Amino acid sequence: MIFIAGIFVITNEKIVNLIFGIFSKRSEFKENYIKTIKQITGNKKSYFFSVSALTLGYYLLNLLVYWIVIKSLNPALNSLLTFSLPIVVVLGNFPISISGFGVREFVSVTIFKLLNESSAYGFSCSIVLYFLTTLLPAIFGFILTLRKKP
Repeated sequence: MIFIAGIFVITNEKIVNLIFGIFSKRSEFKENYIKTIKQITGNKKSYFFSVSALTLGYYLLNLLVYWIVIKSLNPALNSLLTFSLPIVVVLGNFPISISGFGVREFVSVTIFKLLNESSAYGFSCSIVLYFLTTLLPAIFGFILTLRKKP
């Protein structure tokens, strides 16, 4: 709901005028912002909602994959671990490592431990999920790029 409200706020001219007025920004900045938003969206706010729906679908699919990985490692693992994925993703994006390596695994191990599961499953789950959702598609895309003829 906050995300939808945010989209409404950044695309509504009256609210943008109010915000720029509160922060005492020059009118040229406001006009440039409004013009840029109109260029990006083509004056169709539905684009933001379409992109948001696709993103939500992507993360729901990732939750399903995460659940399948958890259950394939050990069917007795707590299904609530699936809902730890957003935490793992957010904390894994801190720019303190290369592509989140180590941070994502640490967070996953910690969450599994907090929910009284083996930390080895947390590490394995993180590595398998990275392979399935990031590395494998990247390799496939790289191969397709090599095959493309100029």
